[in-house]
Amino acid sequence: MVLLIAAALVAVLLWWGRRALAVDVLRNESVHDFVYVEEDGAVRELTMSERAYINTSFAGDDGGRPYIKSSYWSRAPNESRSGFIYRSLVPGHVRIQKNDA
Repeated sequence: MVLLIAAALVAVLLWWGRRALAVDVLRNESVHDFVYVEEDGAVRELTMSERAYINTSFAGDDGGRPYIKSSYWSRAPNESRSGFIYRSLVPGHVRIQKNDA
């Protein structure tokens, strides 16, 4: 019984520590870490207005906050394929298009 309680406590501490670490990572992110996935799957650099938008502080429950994709293949709740994504999550075979502006 004691072993079970100890294991549960370790699991909770590991989960809590992972969450705390994730918050620190999010605080250090840059707008240059993001690109945008279009509906057709094409990926491009952000425009200046998108950089300003993604750099804006939003409350967690704000419906106007940007949608950050968890993977290249993920879809938004409205089934849209488009959205912001971390540059590091773009598959190697997908070319990131530069902006002309």
